[in-house]
Amino acid sequence: MTGDITIKKHGAYEFACWYWETTYAWGHEVRLCKNGIEVGRARVRYYNRTWERYTFQSAMYSALDNYERKEIDRHLSNYKLTHDLKGWDYDKHEEWEKPFKRGQKAQALAEFDKTDTAKDIKALKEYIERGE
Repeated sequence: MTGDITIKKHGAYEFACWYWETTYAWGHEVRLCKNGIEVGRARVRYYNRTWERYTFQSAMYSALDNYERKEIDRHLSNYKLTHDLKGWDYDKHEEWEKPFKRGQKAQALAEFDKTDTAKDIKALKEYIERGE
């Protein structure tokens, strides 16, 4: 960590942002926390200049994208468990997983879009876009 830490808050979420530099490059690092617990992180490297609308914008988007991917993967995994598409083979001591049937993944993603987490992610994207 090189520079001062900038904290940007939005509801229960906060972005801790700072810059770093080496001889050949510089960049931004961001940690996304929810209620004080880290849920996403990103490190962006630049070699000359950045064309962001404001400082840390790209790194904030990246941290949020990483968080969103983790949450979608967790939701799909839970969906498979509750719909008997995933389980544990006690004889082989390994997890098994069936592929989604036609339309099931779309249905699972539609269910995710209704969750509070998905709504929070959408609000955070709008917050980053506004640059408050």
